Amino acid sequence: MGNALLIGAGPQDAVRVLFAQAHYRGQRRADLERAYLDHYHPLDECVPRVRQLPDSRPVHITTLYTAAELQTSAAYNEALPRMQAQDSVKVRLVEPDGVHITWSPQNPVAPGGWSTPQLALIRGLLSHI
Repeated sequence: MGNALLIGAGPQDAVRVLFAQAHYRGQRRADLERAYLDHYHPLDECVPRVRQLPDSRPVHITTLYTAAELQTSAAYNEALPRMQAQDSVKVRLVEPDGVHITWSPQNPVAPGGWSTPQLALIRGLLSHI
């Protein structure tokens, strides 16, 4: 349904966001970007886990939260539903010089979750990001 791209720099424990954009159905959603960055990103339990993901491996968002966090996380239960992203995929792209890139294809349009061909398409697009 959409996607988000975040680029940051700095050490793992003090990453500065340099660029962030969220799109939903082809339209940029600056309101959702700002709300997430201002209120949820500092609290989001999955952020340090995303920074530890292997390069270019799509991971379902729910695997980045504990079972308890899926019930209590403000980021997961408030921000992600607004962004249509509770069924999203996160991909970390490793870059030199302390640059952190995270791409998040949001919920798939078709019901039933992410299919193998859709995940293959995501993997195929990674070299273009």
